[in-house]
Amino acid sequence: MDLAAVSSIQDGFQEVYLLCWPIDVPLEDGMSGQCMVVVKREGGVLLAVPLGFIPTEALQAAAQHAEQSLLGPHTVLTIPSARFLDGQLVPTEESMDVQVVDVSLDVLLAMRPFVLGMELQEPMVMFGEEAEVLPDPTTLLAYVREWITVAGQGRTVFYSAEEPEMVEEAGPTPKVGKAKQKAKAAEKAKKPSPQQVAEQIQSLAKMIPAMAQTLAVMQEEQTRMKEAMEGVAMSPPPRASQAPVAMSTQAFAKVMGQPPKVRGLAVPAPPPPKAHRMQLDSALNVQEQAEESEPLKESSSLALAVLEQSKALTSLVSQLSSGDPLLDHQATGATTSSKGAQGREKLMRELADRSSDFCLTVAQNAYRRMKPASKAPATLQEISQTDFSMLSYLERFGGYGGARDVGIMQYAMSFIMDCAIREDLVGVQEYAALFMVGLEQAAQDQGRWDLAFQLMLLEDPPSQMWSYRGAGIPQTGRARAFAPLCPQRWATVALAYAKEIDFIQSKRWELSKRTPTPAPAAVPTPNPKKKPTKFPKAKQSAGGGQASGDSQEG
Repeated sequence: MDLAAVSSIQDGFQEVYLLCWPIDVPLEDGMSGQCMVVVKREGGVLLAVPLGFIPTEALQAAAQHAEQSLLGPHTVLTIPSARFLDGQLVPTEESMDVQVVDVSLDVLLAMRPFVLGMELQEPMVMFGEEAEVLPDPTTLLAYVREWITVAGQGRTVFYSAEEPEMVEEAGPTPKVGKAKQKAKAAEKAKKPSPQQVAEQIQSLAKMIPAMAQTLAVMQEEQTRMKEAMEGVAMSPPPRASQAPVAMSTQAFAKVMGQPPKVRGLAVPAPPPPKAHRMQLDSALNVQEQAEESEPLKESSSLALAVLEQSKALTSLVSQLSSGDPLLDHQATGATTSSKGAQGREKLMRELADRSSDFCLTVAQNAYRRMKPASKAPATLQEISQTDFSMLSYLERFGGYGGARDVGIMQYAMSFIMDCAIREDLVGVQEYAALFMVGLEQAAQDQGRWDLAFQLMLLEDPPSQMWSYRGAGIPQTGRARAFAPLCPQRWATVALAYAKEIDFIQSKRWELSKRTPTPAPAAVPTPNPKKKPTKFPKAKQSAGGGQASGDSQEG
């Protein structure tokens, strides 16, 4: 094998070879072993072979005849192992001992490439228990370079095709004193061994995940602080009433406005001046006392005004948080200022625009009660593909024992609902028309459904529909606040709207009580004890009498 065709770890190639030892015997008579070319040099290579593959006697003999032997300097290194997986070397947690020896170019004649799974006629010595287990090439190259640097003598002068020479050729060792030799030996002893270097590398590898986690936490904290600072920069400035008070008392009084009118309180008199100031009766001292008394009175009146202002604000806040339905929500539109009315208008708008999902919501609520452990379908098409039916829902849950008329109507509506879920428009039309006929007939019969039910062309309802549910109290002990088919949002909007209507009616009733109504005019009532006045009969006039006499005569 030519030296140029050999790939070494230093050149970036990780190819395994088979070495037949001894090199001067046929393959069937020798023993093959795995080897890796670590570094190439002029006239030889540095091989890594399994420990014990090259006999110790051959190595010792080569040390005595270094210039004529095939083998040169050698050492044993403990290298972390790696395993071939899917064409790549994956590091493992185990280590192995590797024999590193310098050989001449004649050894290349006994080397050939090694392929996993190839059949051999001679026994083979491997680095590990399996052929796929090899020493880690990167760590092996690092340890070999360190060994060459420390013990670079003889033929261990290696060159690379891309890198400069690693170790300069050592010249003759000058004679030095014993003290200097001991100092050099001490310096060499202080250098870490390959095993210590491997332990340090493993400790650094264990520290990398913790450092990465700490770096991620720091990045998240920096992102959060950046978002907070951006939010502060984008927030609008506070109003004048929200700004911290960092102004004079006169400017603060102008901002607060005119205080409310209150009863005057007694202002305590200022303390009397000290004795040593009483003795000074000059005009200057009198003027200074007057100037000091004016700010006291002014600050006292301002403090009272601020106190009353705070009381007014406190009462206003308590009134706003009292839970009045018309004051719970600030008006956002021009139509109303209450939550219930707004929610009702929104539902009615969705119903008018046909953008609501009332049918889907009711069907999903019924599906959840029928199959509580299953995920509710997201569309009516998905519900139609299942075995769900409103008839099955009524048959299972029922609860119309106390309202049979409503149960019959709900039974008829379930047919319409099933047709609507499955987009059967003709079925919806037919069942809805028959339902209207039945309702009209029941109203004509004063609530009796004997003939009305037959007109709707329906089978008799299942007997489970007429069960009693104990006024809506299930077995869990909690009373239902609204129907199971009704979503909580609809019930909340309806109850809030009813509460607001009651509130308006109560306010109107209070206003009507406060406004006095004019008393009706007094109508004289007849006295039962007093006899009615008898009017005299009208006398007949002469003409009338004569006319009557004439008529009699006639």
